[in-house]
Amino acid sequence: MGVASVWYWHLFDDLRPYILIQFVPLLAIPLLIGCYPPRYDGAEYEVAGLLFYLLAKVLEAADGHIFVMTGNRISGHTMKHLAAALVPVTLGLMLAKRNYY
Repeated sequence: MGVASVWYWHLFDDLRPYILIQFVPLLAIPLLIGCYPPRYDGAEYEVAGLLFYLLAKVLEAADGHIFVMTGNRISGHTMKHLAAALVPVTLGLMLAKRNYY
């Protein structure tokens, strides 16, 4: 869906589907965590993954400011990718360490 939203953006110069794809997880994941009881422990890893995703979005938004603040050495976009890379790491740790109830 992400690729399709970028394609739509390119064709129609409309960012709404892209924004929807990028930000719906920030709302949907906490809602799903809250609505369904866990089958195993490890919710703290899910929360950590969500926080890393949120951090990635903040770093993306502050791209230019971060670039200037770091003396033009590293951009917020670069840092966004580093934060986003930690999302599957936290979820992988959750799966590796889970205990079923």
